[in-house]
Amino acid sequence: MISEKIKQITNKNFDHFNTPGHKGTLLPNDISEISNGHHFPSDLVKKAERKASKVFGCKEVRFLTNGASQGIKAALLAVDGDVIVQTNSHTSVFEGARLARKKVFKCEELKAKCGVWNVKCEVNEKINLSTTSNFKCKTPNLIKNTFPLSYHNHHSPTLFALKTALKNHSSAEAVVLTTPDYFGRTISKELINVVKDSGKVLILDSAHGAHYPFRPDLFPETHIKHADFVILSAHKTLNAFTQTAYLCVNNESLIHKTDEALRLLGTTSPFYPFLAGLENAVHYHTENAKKYDELKRLCDNFRREIKTLHSDDFSRLVIPTANGEELCSKLLENGIIAEAYCEDSIILITTIFDDEKKFNKLKEKLKILC
Repeated sequence: MISEKIKQITNKNFDHFNTPGHKGTLLPNDISEISNGHHFPSDLVKKAERKASKVFGCKEVRFLTNGASQGIKAALLAVDGDVIVQTNSHTSVFEGARLARKKVFKCEELKAKCGVWNVKCEVNEKINLSTTSNFKCKTPNLIKNTFPLSYHNHHSPTLFALKTALKNHSSAEAVVLTTPDYFGRTISKELINVVKDSGKVLILDSAHGAHYPFRPDLFPETHIKHADFVILSAHKTLNAFTQTAYLCVNNESLIHKTDEALRLLGTTSPFYPFLAGLENAVHYHTENAKKYDELKRLCDNFRREIKTLHSDDFSRLVIPTANGEELCSKLLENGIIAEAYCEDSIILITTIFDDEKKFNKLKEKLKILC
């Protein structure tokens, strides 16, 4: 394991005349790869990625140290042609399209005005690196806000809308869909099948579903085996460092281009504790998957006492409220930090590292504040 190899190197108390410049004073396990490759084999990360691919059930996995956003952008760079996206896609989808100089075709109009998520891009306009930061959209603040403004105005594409987009924009080579969304709501298998039947490359932004593969009996289907690319954000729901993620690849013809894209987007000096954390998270959740039974019990009890909005993911708690910002602020004053707030709800992310004591405090405060 990567972390074990790091320990071997740091425990030998070498005199370091190499990088990093802090020589271990900031963080002892922040090391560089040994130049001759003997003490830190260059294939160690590859071995960890191969193990992860078996757990996730895909052909290849790449460890990412610039977040799920890096994986989404790499997938878009690896695909030729333009792309169909849902209008409430994450900011990184639009940034990736701009970086790859792709036209962006929208799957559907939102049913109601929803601030920065009601994207109004000209579908025939080429997005390239020379354009302004707002891509000549009517909503320039899109790139500054990745949170949905409302639970009820945040929609996945309908089957009809997706079929229409595929018909009207046959020149597109890829489709980006989000599942699960910020509220833990997933898309139907029908949408997946429509894209696959069309022959388009399917990219799934599954940043909020990294925990799904470890308990398929409790969580929604990941669709990892059905998509060409699936991006999982390790730090959101697993015990991995912020800024780390997994890129699952099933399309063998695009693996070489994907690696090229990752090299363009990444660094030649990786932070090995991040990579070790990604490996450790897969191992830990594989070995401790039974802990999700207890988390489900705590979440089920929570829902019996506190009103929540629908989520396909039992671990994602969405609390309805007349003023999300106000409730979020009041919780903060009482020592509780929510993941995000919308105008009509707050979002709480729970993991197997949350215990009954924390749940009880949360319920107690919500009963007073709501």
